[in-house]
Amino acid sequence: MPSDSYYLIKYRIGDNNVIMRLRAWGANVEVLFPSDLRDKMRSDLEKLWKRYLD
Repeated sequence: MPSDSYYLIKYRIGDNNVIMRLRAWGANVEVLFPSDLRDKMRSDLEKLWKRYLD
């Protein structure tokens, strides 16, 4: 039985609810497309990293 799962979602651009649901998966999720959503996730994670690094 494979350990990977793939999901296809449709979302509204700027819908914070989608981002919150993806964050709930933590390190178990990777956003591949669309690139703007991937960039948003990366940007948010970088901000969190900097906050907790200090």
